[in-house]
Amino acid sequence: SLLFTLRRMSFSRNAILVRPDCEAGHDYAKSLREQGFSVDETDGIDSAVTRFASGSYDAVVLQLEQNGGGGNATVEPFRSICPHTPIVLGYGGEIIQRVEIHRSGGVVTLDGPVEEPNVLAMTVALNVAEADGDRLKRENQRLRYQATVDVLTGINNRRFLFERLEQEIERTERFGNCFSVLMIDLDNFKAINDSFGHAAGDETLVKVASFLAGNLLRVFNSSGRKSTRSSSYDNNIR
Repeated sequence: SLLFTLRRMSFSRNAILVRPDCEAGHDYAKSLREQGFSVDETDGIDSAVTRFASGSYDAVVLQLEQNGGGGNATVEPFRSICPHTPIVLGYGGEIIQRVEIHRSGGVVTLDGPVEEPNVLAMTVALNVAEADGDRLKRENQRLRYQATVDVLTGINNRRFLFERLEQEIERTERFGNCFSVLMIDLDNFKAINDSFGHAAGDETLVKVASFLAGNLLRVFNSSGRKSTRSSSYDNNIR
């Protein structure tokens, strides 16, 4: 708790900026820094989601080439991790034509053009300031996500699985109910990594995990990823 407090005091507000590789993109990063943000720049949404899941950020800024539309689908991966973090979408390339501000209370739309990068930066700063009351909620949600979700696949991790298994065992002993556990091993998975590279192996894991999570029959069913390494905790569960 003390280390967490010191960390929050010694760092500025943190933002992820997804930007095109052009002069305007650099200008938006500079303007955010002038507003007091520590900016983590990336050129892809997937990498931004990965960083967002493993870090602590007060805002996400997406500078997109298209002129608008699809905002909800774009922000959903971030929302599933921490719904209280403001997400600002700027559409239109070098000169932003439309701005969408996604927060837990809904979406606010601003019509452009936004020719000055500092205008967008001030919009982000204002929304982060207004959302400061939700900061504790954001941190708690993010910490819970990091503790229970596998970052690569987006499904539950081994810690969550074993905690859930203990709960089900206790429930069975108390009420005499039954439950089932299905463990799936991917045959010849090492051959995928060796032949096509670890990126292909990761993609395979993500697709299998997505299929499992999307085909659960009941809302109280769970899916998760257990790494191949064993531990004394695993043996205690067995």
